[in-house]
Amino acid sequence: MRGNHQIFEIPVYRISRSAFKKETDTIIDKVIWDKEIGDGCKRELYKIYKYPYLYNEVTGWIRVFIDSIQIRGEYYFIQSRNVRRGFKKDYRYVGKAFEMGVFKDEDSPEIYSNVLKRLKSLASEPPFTRRVIDLESFENLGQYINWRKLIDDNLKK
Repeated sequence: MRGNHQIFEIPVYRISRSAFKKETDTIIDKVIWDKEIGDGCKRELYKIYKYPYLYNEVTGWIRVFIDSIQIRGEYYFIQSRNVRRGFKKDYRYVGKAFEMGVFKDEDSPEIYSNVLKRLKSLASEPPFTRRVIDLESFENLGQYINWRKLIDDNLKK
């Protein structure tokens, strides 16, 4: 029996890392009304208002998986309409992000390139507009995956 094999989970962020840093600095500047405040106080304020971007600003996930001869992506987003700093997260399945067939004559580099192009193109489609799709892990590892073998082995099961 053919299976549904997950390959990657790709985070989708509320804002970019640089925008997050700028937002944090702006909040801290508003709190620090006295420019003569000591460095110790500034460090404490940073501890209060600055938290890890990678795990706290995620608004959704794209799950990339292989199903038969297709590579698919489905997405999960938070339920809240207003996405803001430090929000509570309740992720829900939203739908299909993409679906693409893989032909027998395609090799691993071609498959990887096509999946990457498709993932990058999601940035201009709702609900991904105004969000940041973090493809760093996919780009770092995806090129080394034997995509052809994954698909062929999935067909044998």
